[in-house]
Amino acid sequence: LRHLLVEERIATLLADRAATIEGSGLPLEHGIALEARLGRAVLAEARRGAARFAGVDADNIIPGNGSMEIIRLVAEAAIEKGDTVAIPSPTFGEYERQCLLFGARIRHLPFRDIMNEKYGQLKGCKAAFFCNPNNPDGRLFTAKQIENIVRYCGDNDVIAVVDEAFIDLADPAQSVAGLVDKYEYSLVMRPLIKCFSIPGLRLGFGIAGKEAADVLNSLRLTWNLDSVAAEIGAYYMDNA
Repeated sequence: LRHLLVEERIATLLADRAATIEGSGLPLEHGIALEARLGRAVLAEARRGAARFAGVDADNIIPGNGSMEIIRLVAEAAIEKGDTVAIPSPTFGEYERQCLLFGARIRHLPFRDIMNEKYGQLKGCKAAFFCNPNNPDGRLFTAKQIENIVRYCGDNDVIAVVDEAFIDLADPAQSVAGLVDKYEYSLVMRPLIKCFSIPGLRLGFGIAGKEAADVLNSLRLTWNLDSVAAEIGAYYMDNA
């Protein structure tokens, strides 16, 4: 039923866009400019929807074309050639792939060591990625465990990236999205395609302290989300 409602929402959205441009009486180039302004408004609403969904401020939100773009943004913003990135293994392979593109050296850590609070190998790293719950084995950290990891990373100048792609399917209470303003070295990723079963729409967002969010938003592609995906994302999050 929810998917049927979304299909109706898509049809209504597209019809409204066409009617707005056609009804404006403007030449084509001005109509395109009007559509651009409408797109920015929809994107802003998606940020507000993401903020409500995650329990943070809109200024903490980095809209993304799925989690892949957020991973790439972090690597682009933070990683320089020769930097070391810690990745507990086994885990999602895209963290390593994107960091290697920017010249990182990968330090693979046994996932069990992080679960057992053995954090020593994180020292000297520029960034570290933690998937919670972990992909592919589903091991879940508590929010307190993740906070301990993030605090340790911050104390050692390590950027802690927490991927919560499956948190809504495991235990949403273990999310640490609300901690990003407390720990400036942290970033949380929340792709939406898993929790809402919408794999055909590339949609998600990052959550970071306002200063870090500003930097990442300045680096992302201006039109990284199409207006339909942004509108649907806002709808799902408002009705979750």
